[in-house]
Amino acid sequence: MEKLVSAITMHSIDSRSQSEFGISQAALMEQAATKSWQALVAYCQTNEIEKGRLLCIAGGGNNGGDVLAMARLALIDGWQDITVLLVGNRTTNMCQQQRHICRSLGIPLVEAFSLDDKLSDQAAQIIKNSDILIDGIAGTGLRGIFGGPHAELVAAINQRGDQGAFICSIDIPSGISDGGSLVGVAVKAHLTLSMGLQKIAAYHPLTRPNWAKIVILNPSFPLVLLQQAPAEAMKADFSDFTLAPIPSQAYKYQRGHLGVFAGSSQYPGAGQLAATSAFHSGCGLVTLVCDYQPKVSSSVMLRLLASNEILDQKTIAQSFDALVVGPGWTDHPKAQLLEILHSGLPVVVDATAIKSFGLLVAQGAFDSKKSGPIVLTPHPGELKSLLELLSMSLLAQEVGRTGSVESYRHSLQAISTKLHVVLVLKSNVTWICDGRDETAPLTVVDGSNSALGVAGSGDVLSGIIGSLLCLGLDAQKAALQAVLLHQQAGKVAAKEMGWFDSDMLINYVGRIRP
Repeated sequence: MEKLVSAITMHSIDSRSQSEFGISQAALMEQAATKSWQALVAYCQTNEIEKGRLLCIAGGGNNGGDVLAMARLALIDGWQDITVLLVGNRTTNMCQQQRHICRSLGIPLVEAFSLDDKLSDQAAQIIKNSDILIDGIAGTGLRGIFGGPHAELVAAINQRGDQGAFICSIDIPSGISDGGSLVGVAVKAHLTLSMGLQKIAAYHPLTRPNWAKIVILNPSFPLVLLQQAPAEAMKADFSDFTLAPIPSQAYKYQRGHLGVFAGSSQYPGAGQLAATSAFHSGCGLVTLVCDYQPKVSSSVMLRLLASNEILDQKTIAQSFDALVVGPGWTDHPKAQLLEILHSGLPVVVDATAIKSFGLLVAQGAFDSKKSGPIVLTPHPGELKSLLELLSMSLLAQEVGRTGSVESYRHSLQAISTKLHVVLVLKSNVTWICDGRDETAPLTVVDGSNSALGVAGSGDVLSGIIGSLLCLGLDAQKAALQAVLLHQQAGKVAAKEMGWFDSDMLINYVGRIRP
């Protein structure tokens, strides 16, 4: 796993590199610029991005200094059509030095804003004519959000990117910060060359698209400082997938019995998807419990309930090893959910059952002491609705657009701790938070696979988590391994088929599961 760190941590590493190890600011800037330029050139060559008119957009901070130094390196490499757009009047000493070097070399330097504090016509035209734009307007030290001419500048850059120009951000897409509101504008990069360690600001679902491809570079920060840096969260990928192969002698009764309380006459496919994906991820037996007549695989057993029939917690506990509840439910059967939760078995609470769970908690009917491990799997809209049900309106705001990356992280920890659940917040970036252990790190899985955004994909994930709970995995580990398996299945399916439906996705789950 990789650390995700805050901007404060990276500033500390930068400062300590200078004060404790004697690495000068000039040396750090030169290394940052050199490695960034080499990485940009290599990326362009690999991806057949043609050499064209280069625009370096440099703010007044050291981030801008890095970009100015990159302009010099481009000139040395033989690039002829180079322009630097200067942003802001307050500049650091290092940035001033880099501006002076660029002027001495004859690189055109143009002020971005006119005297009336607007994006100048000349600057706007330069942006429109550029083919490759390097963004160094603001680094990790940004406070607040861009407004006025800065917002106008960013809009012009993004428009040029939409028209086919290539945009590379240095360290962080300008406009994004740990503490800034997500409603502000920010550069939409195609490549982000980030210094030192992965930034947690990259992995909010709303900010992740702005970073696109992320490449981590080390501008000579001592490894000991990087290794000792405190993590705000951990980023997992398929290299962290640790499910062992199921032993060849493991009979179906040794691989757990999953109860899937799911589906309805309106959404009959949800239960089938959850049940079938559980089989493909290793579960031995699966029973679909419902009050309608579904069409299911012959491998799935059925427990048909009469209208308004409720299975009691004792029967549930004696029948199954783990449970999935909610996919395709339509009528919020709180009484059945309460029996499920109080059975003491591990439970995946998904879809409509999330709202019912919130109502039970709000009404004081749910007793966490009677429950087993709970994995709650909302998407952002379901989480917001849950928090509103629980009268957590402030947290509902913090996990939406009005919050920040920093408040998002703290809010997820607070929610999962309050509910004593393993929270799996599903999105283009999935966050997993174990509220049963306040010392457990948040874990982030970077998806960014639009092909997985298909109806039923969440039902497939619920089935995988339920299957792994049946196999005896701890709730947090089951959630993480299931998310990794689900993401990898989607990645392989997209590569081989392009777009796919959830029935097709399940087959890939079985192929990837060892």
